[in-house]
Amino acid sequence: MSTPGRPEVLVSRTGVAEFDLLGVTWRRTTGSAAAPSVLVRTHGDHGWTAWTALDPAPTPRRAEARHARGGTEPLWVGASDGYQVRVDVRSGPVPPGLRVD
Repeated sequence: MSTPGRPEVLVSRTGVAEFDLLGVTWRRTTGSAAAPSVLVRTHGDHGWTAWTALDPAPTPRRAEARHARGGTEPLWVGASDGYQVRVDVRSGPVPPGLRVD
C-alpha cells in the first residue's frame, strides 16, 4: 500500500502479550500540523497481515482538547502477538510522544 508523504517512523514488535485491538496516539501541540498517515500490520498464527491505514480520530472540542491525545480510531485486528506501525508525514515534524495503544 502506498501513501503520500515520507516515512518517518517504523516500529516493529513481536512476542508481545496477545491483543486484538490497537490504535496510535500522540501528544497534541499548539499549531500542530495535519494528522500523519498511520499504517499498521499485525502478526498472528498465520504470519503478517497486509498493511491497513488507520482512520484519524475526530478532533475533540476545545474544552476536551487540552487533555486529549491526538490519534487514530482503534482497529480490530483479531488475536495478534506482534505489530508494525508506519507513520508518514506530509510536511513538518513527526508528532511528539507517538505510542501504540
